Amino acid sequence: MWLRLRSRAAASRLAFAARPTASTPGTHGSPWPTSSSMWSSTTSSPLLMRAANLESPWRSGVPDGHELRQWRPDALLNLQRASSTHASKQPGLRQRENTATELHATYAVSMRPHPGKAHSGGEDAYFVEGRFFGVADGVGGWAGEGVDAAAYARTLMRNAKSVASSCDESVDAFGVLTSAFENVDASVRGSSTAVVCSLGNQQLDVVSVGDSACMLIRDGKILLRTQEQQHYFNCPLQLGSYQGADKPSAGTRVRVRVQAGDICVIATDGLWDNVDEERIVSLMLSHPLEEAVKECSALAQDIGANTSADTPFSRNALRHGLAYEGGKLDDVTIVAAAIRS
Repeated sequence: MWLRLRSRAAASRLAFAARPTASTPGTHGSPWPTSSSMWSSTTSSPLLMRAANLESPWRSGVPDGHELRQWRPDALLNLQRASSTHASKQPGLRQRENTATELHATYAVSMRPHPGKAHSGGEDAYFVEGRFFGVADGVGGWAGEGVDAAAYARTLMRNAKSVASSCDESVDAFGVLTSAFENVDASVRGSSTAVVCSLGNQQLDVVSVGDSACMLIRDGKILLRTQEQQHYFNCPLQLGSYQGADKPSAGTRVRVRVQAGDICVIATDGLWDNVDEERIVSLMLSHPLEEAVKECSALAQDIGANTSADTPFSRNALRHGLAYEGGKLDDVTIVAAAIRS
């Protein structure tokens, strides 16, 4: 069973959504829907696409939260732990510095829930811990089953942070996500997309599952952009604790060398569905890091609320033969890492 629930606003503008009419065995013993099958949104099950207006309890923190952390990681060479100092910069903004060897990373975070879920914080989650950072996006379709659609994503990221805080230098991003996934208690229902990254030995290591994604910017150009993985349009691969859920091994794994001046951006689909990649690059290069992530998340929601905007999501829908106009208002969570010498 794969779950996806689109927003109510988006549902009114999406004429068709892919639905399985025939299947062949999938990689995890689940039916794999044919890409050509379509169905009318007026009869669509609420279990197929992400909800944007559903409420759920939120993680600790503040809605529309922004965070800045500076880390001078020994882990870029060997994951030796270093003492750190913490300084409060402003409400919702924290900074952390560790002793440096050769390269270091400055992290900035922006998390904006869907306006209709501002009081509960939405269904996204993230973590930053040493050389590791990640985002997750809870699949909203579970709300129709009476399940907190954010619970799985938050648990997954909490587990990932715990693993990252105690692992040795041999553990990479895939190892952290796999351990986090395997340690989600079976009582936590739901599913989530995810991206986890690690910095070490002057390399960026990435694992992504679903439509949350990673971009690496160098010299004003996109050096790396992971692509979404979907069972069918708007139904991404998703980690979960139910039988037939996707596993981290089904995702995309990438390793690339990094250098001073590189900027890594990971985000949930609320960013990628609404803002063109070139615009993201422009914002990241024209603002300080902490301002850039806030500008990107604000722009994503502005465009998401525009019912006539030309967006990556609307163009992708058209490529799948679906009639859709405008943005796709959603939670937006961004973690950016600027690599410095």
